[in-house]
Amino acid sequence: MTVTGIVLAGGKGSRMGGVDKGLQPLRGKPMVEWVLARLTPQVSEIIINANQNVPVYARYEHRVVSDQIGGFAGPLAGLHAGLNAAKYPLVVTVPCDSPRFPPVICVTIPKRSIPTYAPTPA
Repeated sequence: MTVTGIVLAGGKGSRMGGVDKGLQPLRGKPMVEWVLARLTPQVSEIIINANQNVPVYARYEHRVVSDQIGGFAGPLAGLHAGLNAAKYPLVVTVPCDSPRFPPVICVTIPKRSIPTYAPTPA
């Protein structure tokens, strides 16, 4: 199964005094590194959504996309940017400040969801 992983790191960090949450250290390395280490074996591609410190995120050698909707519009703007850049129709998103999400998230979620692509009646 081919899945795109989108790391949402595009926020202002206003609840943390304006710092970039993904770059804050946790046990000796930035939180985004913990997220990438857990996500990488589960997906076919990773896209990082970032609106600040883009060159720093680019060092992780994954595509970095910024919001196409201006003004730090929130996580849905990051999801929008990531979906527009994704190569694959199945997508999983993880926040940059949640390094302990399930290590089998890409196995568990598809088994629990049944995609429906039926057209909406007019």
